[in-house]
Amino acid sequence: EAVERGLDTFFEKALEAQAQRKEAVKAFRRSLEELLDLLHKHGLSQGPLYVFIDELDRCRPDYAIQLLEGVKHLFSVNGVAFVVSTNLDQLGKAVGAVYGPSFDGFHYLKRFFDFEYELPQPTRLRFIRASIQRSMLAQLPGVTGLDPRRERDKNDVAAAFAYVAEAMRLDLRSLQRILTIAEAAATGAPAGTNFVAIWLFFLAALRHRFPEDFVRVTQSSFDNTQFEAMCQRLLIGNDIIPCKQVSDTRFVDSSTRLQVVLSEIHRITREGPERLVQQVAEQDPRQVGYPSVLRHVIQRTWLVDSDGPQPLKDHADLIVAAGHVRT
Repeated sequence: EAVERGLDTFFEKALEAQAQRKEAVKAFRRSLEELLDLLHKHGLSQGPLYVFIDELDRCRPDYAIQLLEGVKHLFSVNGVAFVVSTNLDQLGKAVGAVYGPSFDGFHYLKRFFDFEYELPQPTRLRFIRASIQRSMLAQLPGVTGLDPRRERDKNDVAAAFAYVAEAMRLDLRSLQRILTIAEAAATGAPAGTNFVAIWLFFLAALRHRFPEDFVRVTQSSFDNTQFEAMCQRLLIGNDIIPCKQVSDTRFVDSSTRLQVVLSEIHRITREGPERLVQQVAEQDPRQVGYPSVLRHVIQRTWLVDSDGPQPLKDHADLIVAAGHVRT
């Protein structure tokens, strides 16, 4: 009898609490509708109130469900629209993993949404161009893009980054991280330092995606043959670079591979200044094709014309130091 009386009291209080919750939800919705009406009447707002929820798929599955349930129950009000940014398929699989293999998480989640829109995926080059426009790298006077015989502009620096990105199949989030690393490296360099953008971005990409290979490159553990083998392993995308080559003392349209360009730069970093000066002393840069002409540009810029900015091989040290606080 005591147990029955206790259960009766418990259920009565539970029903009262549920009724209070329902009334609280109704009161909240009424208040929200009144607020929207007030804003509209006074001309402070037009159209619906939009609430944006970004990257829901990166939350814990149980939290994501609680959030969606709360949105569904609390904010079902005329004039309020929720825009949820998420990978629905990925989140559905995560929810299914929490509630068991027989639970259809994808279709469960779809009941929360009235419409689905898919934004077009930008190409790597378009994304990089937009990012470079806002980057401090676009403002540095000493950044060489691809072929230094061409007029250097922001698009040339963006193209250098894009060739690395395409060859390594980098996703957009990785591109953001790599650009941040490259910017931090450039910020840590002395004023007047010159950069070969394609080498800077390649080293930053190595640090982000392949840290073990990055350590070997920066510590000069790879000879030229080993470096070329690493490039063959990592550069899996379409990496053909259009350029100008010398033919009968005139430049003609041609192409080369990213691996050839990177291998040439790697060889330069392993050679001493005396060897570099000796190699290019008797050559006219106007008669040299790309990427061999980089030797002339680097020799002239780093060893002769400048007042002591960092040599090319110090690109790696700047990438290593990027983001590290030194005491």
